[in-house]
Amino acid sequence: IHEFFSFSGAKQFCRKQNHFVLTDDKPLLKWVNKMKYEYNTFGTCSRKITFDLEDDKVKNINFEGGCNGNLKAISKLVDGWSPEKIEQYLKGNTCGGRPTSCADQLARAVMEAKATANK
Repeated sequence: IHEFFSFSGAKQFCRKQNHFVLTDDKPLLKWVNKMKYEYNTFGTCSRKITFDLEDDKVKNINFEGGCNGNLKAISKLVDGWSPEKIEQYLKGNTCGGRPTSCADQLARAVMEAKATANK
């Protein structure tokens, strides 16, 4: 769903599951590019990853299932990183005899989200 808004003295903005934030400074409207994503993992103990992509930074990462302590640590370490940096460090990481891992799935998820956001 696309919604268009125009305000006096401000450009017209399009919102697609994003948020507008009112500010005290000019212009009266500040665009905050924030989207919530949910990614269903495969080949790992974790079942799902949720995160926000805001201004090309990944934030609020949460894994459902998997190794609780390790995944909390990964989430804290990469919070605020760009999707490219996460991919650089985590893509291709394996777990046991599996060809993937929760970290690898996170790298795939954030790059897929970035590609979706850029459409």
